[in-house]
Amino acid sequence: MDKKRLAYAGSTFAVAIAIGFVMQNTDALAALDTSNEAPAIAVQSASVVPTLPVAKPDVAPVMTNESSQMAVTQTEPTALEDGAEVSSDTVAEANCGVSLNLRPMPAAVLQAIVSAPCETNTRGTVHHEGMMFSFVTDAIGGAEIMVPALSTSAMVIVAFDSGEGAMADRDVPSLSNFSRTVVQWRGDMGTGLHAFERGADYGHIGHVWSGAARTAEVALKASGGFLMQLGQVETSNPFRAEVYTVPTGGADDPEVVISVETEVLAQTCGRDVAAQTIQITPNEARVVHDLTLAMPECDAIGDFVVMQAPVRDVALASR
Repeated sequence: MDKKRLAYAGSTFAVAIAIGFVMQNTDALAALDTSNEAPAIAVQSASVVPTLPVAKPDVAPVMTNESSQMAVTQTEPTALEDGAEVSSDTVAEANCGVSLNLRPMPAAVLQAIVSAPCETNTRGTVHHEGMMFSFVTDAIGGAEIMVPALSTSAMVIVAFDSGEGAMADRDVPSLSNFSRTVVQWRGDMGTGLHAFERGADYGHIGHVWSGAARTAEVALKASGGFLMQLGQVETSNPFRAEVYTVPTGGADDPEVVISVETEVLAQTCGRDVAAQTIQITPNEARVVHDLTLAMPECDAIGDFVVMQAPVRDVALASR
């Protein structure tokens, strides 16, 4: 990576800090927009729990011990007159419920398995502890989504624009061995996380970013971190996130400097853009920052605006 592209960092961040942030910061992220209109940035208080775009159940949710699954919506079968034939449309309507199962994976990651027969080739949103990102179901309404846990008692919600959705929970005790940093935004904003382990420089071993993300297995063998990119980029104005995970508490764990970097693009130059960071560290309070960034004018297209952040804090710095 050419360092000259990182020389511009003259814009000002407006930072709102919320410690002990409650789950599902839907309103703040819903305001993130990279359309041609000036974005409306909503900073939500940590004391307010937003309403999720998920329909309320008609009956009490049913929890099953086998799958730790909780259905958010249930569809009642259509009543038929005596002698009436059951059409395929009626059968489909009666089986339109959404199910969600969570499967533990290495490095405190959950595999969310979604079944939504009536939401085929449809975009949905994953909600987890304030993190949001988009996904798309396949031709039969299924999806398998990797979700980095942000709580040892993890609750995951999937929601569709139709109002259908499901939720499930799973204990993730191994999260206590890791620190996580999330940056999330909406649309094509040119934003990304860069982690510099053990004093690494750009492009060297120990520089973890979207171009050198590593897998969890490779990272853990090397006592380093890894990066996950979340959100279906092929959809219109999707919710997106990048999550950097690093082991915490071991003798070989690296010292890490993290920066959030935003490229100056034609669709963002001269505008305010918004993002959010969430940081999870064992035995520390969760730290959330809602960020508004004034991008430079369009003669700076191709440059980067850099926010540099230690794992346990966020400070503004320029290169």
